[in-house]
Amino acid sequence: MTSTDVARETGLSRATVSFVLNDTPNQSIPQATRQRVLEAAARLGYTPYAPARTLRSGRSDLIVCELPDWPQSPTMAEFVDRAGEVLAEAGYTLVTHVHTDRPGGLGRLCAALAPAAVFGMRPFPRRMSRPCAGPA
Repeated sequence: MTSTDVARETGLSRATVSFVLNDTPNQSIPQATRQRVLEAAARLGYTPYAPARTLRSGRSDLIVCELPDWPQSPTMAEFVDRAGEVLAEAGYTLVTHVHTDRPGGLGRLCAALAPAAVFGMRPFPRRMSRPCAGPA
């Protein structure tokens, strides 16, 4: 479902629906109209289009966890599962990435995903202390 579907369902303009769904400030939209949009969005199962949100904000709602390249124990799997749950409650999505010795792997991933944060299970090399921020 897209915001266009919500606009069609409510009989409102795409601009009005967009203002409501993005909670755009300084828009004088009646509370009843806002409620109508939000109810239609919920009923239709609308979710924001992630690439557009990333483009607008300059970052995604993804958090990258770099895992070491070795067999993962049940404890590590439980840690990753719990981290994913906690991050989801805060509005983020956890993405795991297995470290390899190939140059630029994490950097390419960061360029493609524009994550909000990156953390690892071992220290990043000094030259990569800011793995997704470009050259330090």
